[in-house]
Amino acid sequence: MTETTPGHLAPELLELLLEVALDLTGTFAPEERYRRLVRAVRHALPCDAAVLLRRSGDDLVVLASHG
Repeated sequence: MTETTPGHLAPELLELLLEVALDLTGTFAPEERYRRLVRAVRHALPCDAAVLLRRSGDDLVVLASHG
């Protein structure tokens, strides 16, 4: 990913953010939306794995994971 300066986002980051926004507002089933969000996080951040959790009472429920 290209380095950015304050107030300026790299074109790759803007493209990724647009993709995430479109996915979140699209007509996908929730499971597919969550999977796409996790994929975008893994693309944006250097990591081996990512997980999306929902709090249910005192528990955390896995909505999507990869890695």
